[in-house]
Amino acid sequence: MPRIKPMDAPRSRREFERNLNLFVECVKAGRIHLPSNESIIQEILAVKLLPNRRIDLLTISEMVRLLANQQAHMDNHIEEIEKNHNQQEKQ
Repeated sequence: MPRIKPMDAPRSRREFERNLNLFVECVKAGRIHLPSNESIIQEILAVKLLPNRRIDLLTISEMVRLLANQQAHMDNHIEEIEKNHNQQEKQ
């Protein structure tokens, strides 16, 4: 079984915004089921956009940041597992 690598922090604002947008897509698609904890939902809803449609980083809580980065990390990990599995099947 492959080991899970430590989570890397995003290296740029662009990468972080990508993680946050992917997180929102996963929630909308039903791939992530959030607990019915009202505070988590409120923190997600508190994220605002700037007039240029970029994310206002000052409105992102620590919880939302961690959820978004964790989701991106797990997506990358799953892709790596699938890639390794496909390579093993070819051999």
